[in-house]
Amino acid sequence: IADAAFNTKGSSTDIGVQLGRIASRHRAMVGHVETVTSLLDGCCTRPLQGRKEEWKERILHLERDHSKDLKKIQTLLKKKTESVKKMEKKMKKGKSEPELIKLRDNMLRDLQARSELFVEQERMAVMEISSQ
Repeated sequence: IADAAFNTKGSSTDIGVQLGRIASRHRAMVGHVETVTSLLDGCCTRPLQGRKEEWKERILHLERDHSKDLKKIQTLLKKKTESVKKMEKKMKKGKSEPELIKLRDNMLRDLQARSELFVEQERMAVMEISSQ
């Protein structure tokens, strides 16, 4: 359009000249934008893509370790809970001796402490995995 306006006679030539200048400046800006885009791609995107596999492996390892610990703790809590239930059954049968009551109370405290420890370990594991 700029060339056609430039080749005509009259005031349209001035419009053609100005449109030509705008088009040339736009071409220069497009060149600058393409340069910035390629620089950002080279220094930001590609290095992150390379580290992506490393991060995936690290998170997989953390999750695997976490699931092992989780199973151990769940098994331990299950055993403690079962032993407390057995103790309560003994006490229901009529053997409410003070020693059994103390033993049951100690078992309940231990179970509660282990449960709280389990909750805290889960919280820390989630924080560790999310920070990776």
